[in-house]
Amino acid sequence: MNGRARSIVRLTLVVLLLGGAVLCRTDVAVGQAVLGDVPLKRTGTDSPGGRPTAVFPHWRHRLFFTCNVCHPAIFPMKGGETAVTMDDVQEGRFCGLCHNGKIAWGVSISACARCHTRQ
Repeated sequence: MNGRARSIVRLTLVVLLLGGAVLCRTDVAVGQAVLGDVPLKRTGTDSPGGRPTAVFPHWRHRLFFTCNVCHPAIFPMKGGETAVTMDDVQEGRFCGLCHNGKIAWGVSISACARCHTRQ
């Protein structure tokens, strides 16, 4: 399969996923960490009842994208090398490059539990 065909297949899968036609890992609830997920390094401390550490669902992204979509231009290949802040994401850096409300769901108060999960 050539690069254009792979891109069309990936785009089709993303459209189907966003439309609800494809269900991935139905045993995993939104905000639930699973094997292969990457907890992002936190600079502050968790307070009782406060926002938990963000967890990146690496396995879910790898279903649709090759490594070079994010690595090394956005994130180095080695985990924990990049400090990602909410300001960065909201300003369109790191996760915010795609999670901007146009390409993928945007960052908002109502979406906190999608990333900030108890492990």
